[in-house]
Parts: sequence; structure tokens; C-alpha cells
Amino acid sequence: MTETTHVDYDADFTRSFTIKAAPASLRAAITTAEGVSGWWAPTVIAGSDLLSISFGDVGAEVHVVATPEQVVWEVVDCSAEPDWVGTSIEFASRVGASGSIELDFIHRGLGGLPCAETCFAGWTHFLPSLVSFVESGVGSPATPQS
Repeated sequence: MTETTHVDYDADFTRSFTIKAAPASLRAAITTAEGVSGWWAPTVIAGSDLLSISFGDVGAEVHVVATPEQVVWEVVDCSAEPDWVGTSIEFASRVGASGSIELDFIHRGLGGLPCAETCFAGWTHFLPSLVSFVESGVGSPATPQS
């Protein structure tokens, strides 16, 4: 895994990764209940274009908009971090020169929110979990909170 890092708590959270896996593996990890629960949240329920993500007593709902090059989660509800409502979580990918996946991750609207520092730390943990899950099938998802 190669990672490029930039931290500015007043800006969008961004990270770029090189992932050694097939594009279909990444897409499944960010669009299916089984995928998202493998690297991020313990319980995920998928609807036709909605993911309900639960960390126990708190959670989020995201509207999923997918194109061949990008998957966007539009946060429509979030009891875990209410300030996330109206933000978007974007996964833009392309096949790199070596056949690996080049992933650009952006959580738009996160910078400047009261939770920015804590949420930046959370994404800093869970994005490598996503990469590990896509590359090996083993991630480090959260445990349920009560």
C-alpha cells in the first residue's frame, strides 16, 4: 500500500492510495453491505441506493451514487456525527500503470466541523482497513458501541 497524506482540519479530508487488487474488489467493498462491514462498520444494511451503517446505538445512512470511475456516499442521516449530514464521501478510482488501483478518497465538507480532528483520526484508521480488506479480505472494522 502506498499512501499520500495531507492534513488540514479546515479543509476536506483527502487521502490517495495505491491498492494491489482488481477494481471489482474495491467496488464491492464500498457498495455492498458485506464489503462495508468488512472494513468499517459492524452492521450494514443495503437498500437499492442506500446504505444503513450501524456502530451499535449510533449510525449513519448514506445515499450511494455510483459511476464506473467513482462512488459517492451522500450523508443523509448520522446519529454518530450529526454534522456529517450534507457532507459527501467520495471514492474515485482508476487503474494505474502497473494494473493496481489508484484510489482518491475525499470526505467533502468535513473540514472545519467540530468533529474534524476526531473524524480525521477515524478515517486515518479506517482507510488502511479498507485497503487491507480489498487486498487481503481482512479489514479492521469498528466494534459495536452502546
